Amino acid sequence: MPGADDVFRQFEIELDAGHDPIFHGDELITGKLRIELKRPMTIQAIKLQFKGRAACIKRDSSKGAEIEKVYFDRDFTLLERPPGRPEPGHFPWIANYSYCLPFEYLLPLGCPTSYENPHGFIRYFIRATVVEETGTDSREYIAKKPISVIAPVESFMETETQPVGASETVSFGGCCCRGKLIAEVRLPKSAYAPGEVVIGSIKIDNRHPRHIVDQMELRLVDRVQCIDSTNSTLPNRTLIIRRLEKHDAVKSKSLLQKDEVFFLQIPALAPTIGTKFHKSTVNNNAKTTDTDVTMTPDQPVPNPTSLLFKFQESPSSATLRFRKKPFLRVEYAIQLSLGDYLLLELPITVLPLPCRGSSINYQPFVGGAQPIPESDESGKFIYGDGFMFTPQYSVLIPSTNNYPSKSDVNATSETANASQSNGNTENSTNR
Repeated sequence: MPGADDVFRQFEIELDAGHDPIFHGDELITGKLRIELKRPMTIQAIKLQFKGRAACIKRDSSKGAEIEKVYFDRDFTLLERPPGRPEPGHFPWIANYSYCLPFEYLLPLGCPTSYENPHGFIRYFIRATVVEETGTDSREYIAKKPISVIAPVESFMETETQPVGASETVSFGGCCCRGKLIAEVRLPKSAYAPGEVVIGSIKIDNRHPRHIVDQMELRLVDRVQCIDSTNSTLPNRTLIIRRLEKHDAVKSKSLLQKDEVFFLQIPALAPTIGTKFHKSTVNNNAKTTDTDVTMTPDQPVPNPTSLLFKFQESPSSATLRFRKKPFLRVEYAIQLSLGDYLLLELPITVLPLPCRGSSINYQPFVGGAQPIPESDESGKFIYGDGFMFTPQYSVLIPSTNNYPSKSDVNATSETANASQSNGNTENSTNR
């Protein structure tokens, strides 16, 4: 059976804001659906869908089912009923002619920042569907345009910047050749913004009689789960791998202690989502408390006037609060591994950045292009490259004075599943 490439010469959702625009909410999205056929076609309908949703696999569920939260879902029919005809469909379209159908949609306020992970995502896209009449049956072709949404920072909050550290001791061998490995890693703070460098200290005391630590590796990992999940064993996704190697390695019965070691630079990625740092911003500019708050016997009875205000709340403000309420928890950590013997983990918070600024630019997600399939697309003919998506995130522009490493620890780094290239566009304009 011929595919969509045999039918269309062009089937593309073109946005007036540019090829890879970035939106923040309360913006009018305008564009055109461009279609050019390779063969004549009788069209039954052409539809356009704007959708934003979050979903995750609830791993602590007995069925491991996907649960979702829909932020918006609007369907438009661009072509359905010819003038003067009582029944829909029967549009004869010719080949080798460029058709153009304009559209517009107001992106709502309060949508969280785009995020893609195999175990959970926050995704926004525009999807076009062409329904072809094929005798008594029909055939559907779809094209998709994913979009990046960066939620604006509503207010500046003081973050906890106390040091964070981890240490562990591992014993080896039997009674005659017993050894011990002690490792400690520390960071001066636990909150970093994309583009910021992470400087830390490493201390390793190796009492094993043999050469056991051949290499040290640093990893930046993320994990995602539903906000109400209690599962503590989440799969890590490695975003950056950085190998630290000392000239003389960590030999037997040796001590390595280094301060101001360059660990890594926080790349382009989504901020931490769903933690206490972000929960306090959910109700900004809202006059009511969250409906999920439960009462305990020692709590006072709520003020009747506040309850009356809640019942009188407009649907638009209630919908805005619904969108702002976190659905996913996205966490980050820096891991230090010593061979196959020891793994230390330091949880960190990735801070949100302003959407615009002289020291801000936009770069593609460090993990590269991510597949964005939807379950309702099975059995349909897909066209174009809109089914892979690389989100864009704001990053601090590095200072001209880069941090000089004072350690004799050499480092080589690479991204995991990433083709990191520097982007610098928002709505296709240079910043």
